[in-house]
Amino acid sequence: MSDKQATSKKSKDSVALPLDRRVLAAAQSVPPRARAEATPALAAAFGHTFWWPLAFAAAAILPALLLPRERPQAQVPARTGSPTGLAAS
Repeated sequence: MSDKQATSKKSKDSVALPLDRRVLAAAQSVPPRARAEATPALAAAFGHTFWWPLAFAAAAILPALLLPRERPQAQVPARTGSPTGLAAS
């Protein structure tokens, strides 16, 4: 990255905080009538933003509930009389 690009990136990062303050100040200066008209749309947007992740989380939990809760026990082979497992002749 060149020095010019690094300086440009730093200046963009340092501008972010004052820019946010200006956006908040602009939002507070919205007239009450316009705010009343925008409120239902913002509420609907929040509602969609809330329900979609909730639905995806529920869709992920359902298959997880079907996973086995305990590991299956290992099958131990049956022992015969001799230590090698071969029948004595």
